[in-house]
Amino acid sequence: MISAHHTHRDGYDENLNSDLELPQFKKLIFTFGGELVMKIRTQITLLCVTVAMLASADAASAGITDMKDSADFMYQYNGDTTPADPTVAGEFGNTGYVASTNNNLTMTSDGDVLTLSPTVAGTDTSLNMGSAVWDSEISDATGFTWEISIKLNPIDGPDFPPFGRNRHLFRVGDGSDTSSAQLQIDWDADLNNGGIPGGPNLPSVSDAQHVYRMAQASNSNETHLWVDGQLLSSNLKLGPGNASNHWWGDFFGRPISSEIDYVRWEVGGFAPIPEPASASLLVIGALALWSRRRR
Repeated sequence: MISAHHTHRDGYDENLNSDLELPQFKKLIFTFGGELVMKIRTQITLLCVTVAMLASADAASAGITDMKDSADFMYQYNGDTTPADPTVAGEFGNTGYVASTNNNLTMTSDGDVLTLSPTVAGTDTSLNMGSAVWDSEISDATGFTWEISIKLNPIDGPDFPPFGRNRHLFRVGDGSDTSSAQLQIDWDADLNNGGIPGGPNLPSVSDAQHVYRMAQASNSNETHLWVDGQLLSSNLKLGPGNASNHWWGDFFGRPISSEIDYVRWEVGGFAPIPEPASASLLVIGALALWSRRRR
C-alpha cells in the first residue's frame, strides 16, 4: 500500500492512504509520462522539419541553396547620408557606386532614406550608377546577390504625364554571361524584363518600400528575382548581346521620383531568409495537418 505522511502548518498530522499498489502506481506514472514525452518530442521534431523545409523551399526552387539576410552583406549603402558629389567614389557607403550620369536630379537623405527627385519640375532626369568594386569582385565563378529597397512615387500633373514616366532600371551581371539580367520597375506597378511588356504586375510599387533581390549562383547564367521575399523568376534575362556587369538608374530621360531605403550587394548567390510570420503560418498549418492525421 502507498502511504504518505502529511503535516499541516497548524501542527496536526494526517495519514494519506491510497488503494493503489506501488507497482501499479509507478506503471501508471511511467506510462503517462512516457506518452507525454513522446508527443512533445514528435511535435518538436515536426516543427523543426517544417521550419527547415520552409527555409529551403524557395532557395531550392531557385537553384540557390544558401540564404543570407542583406543586413549581413559586405557592401551596403543604407540611405543614411546625402551624397555630396554622386560622381565621386565613396559617397554611397562601401558599394563603390559612382554616378557616371546624373542630370537634373537631386539626392537628399533624411538620415534614413535617400530621396531622388527632379531638380526642376517638368524636366527629365537621367541617372546611371555603376561600381568599379562590383566589377573587380564579381565574376562567373563567384556569383552575386544584389538587393534594393525602394518606393516609387507617382508622378502626375501636366508636366509629368502619369503613364510610364517614373521608371527605374536595374541590370546585374558578371560580365561573362551572353545576356545580363535587367529588371524595369514602372511606378504603375508593372515589372518588365528588359523593358519587354508582359512582366508580372504587383499590387503596387508606390504604396510603401518594396524589396527587390536578384541573385546568381556561382558558375551559373541564371539570374533569380525575388520581390518582397517571393520568388518571381528563375531566369531573368535580356536578349543576347546585352551583357554588361552592373548598373542601375534610368537611361530613358524620364523624371525620377523615388525613395531608396538601401542598396546592398554581396559576392555569392543567396536566397532571402523567409519572414518569421510566413514561417509561423506554415508551421501552424503543418501541425494542424499532423494532428488531423493522428485522429
